[in-house]
This record gives sequence, C-alpha cells and structure tokens, in this order.
Amino acid sequence: MDITSPAIRRVIGIVATEGNTVASVSDSFSKRKQVVFMKKPLSLRAHSAVSRELPELRYYRSPRTPHDPADEGFADDDTEASVSLPIAGEALRWN
Repeated sequence: MDITSPAIRRVIGIVATEGNTVASVSDSFSKRKQVVFMKKPLSLRAHSAVSRELPELRYYRSPRTPHDPADEGFADDDTEASVSLPIAGEALRWN
C-alpha cells in the first residue's frame, strides 16, 4: 500500500500500536487525493499522541450521512491526504 503522505503514514503507525489496521485506501475522492480508512475508532491516547507529534495535521470530526458513517481523523492539507477512523459506537462502518 502506497500512502502518499509521510505524516499520514505516521498516524497509521501510531494507531497501529493499539491494534488498529487499515480497512481500505481510496485514491478517488474529489476533495482529497487519498483517504486511508481505518477499522477501529481513534482512542484518546492515540488522538493525543498524533496531536502532539504532528501539529501540522488538521483534526476533523464528521457526522453520519445517509451514505457514510460518522468519522473523525486527520488531514494533511499539503498533500491532500487524510486518515479516517469510525466514531466509537457508530453502527454503520466500512469494514
């Protein structure tokens, strides 16, 4: 898997230490060149670690829509890449 953003690769590494894995990678979004979808929600520990280590990333949180589950994640606006994690307790997921 070729992750275009070094910062997003590091986020994946941080959340992987808690057993989280990549569900899929999409290179076909209109506003993002690449989105990495993770299987498990973002823990408070991982959120803090990413925010501390990678302050250049923009944190976001999005509500559920008719087509997509609620998610949160980090965006690297310079490379137009992001990592998306399902919100804890969200019934609709992509894994």
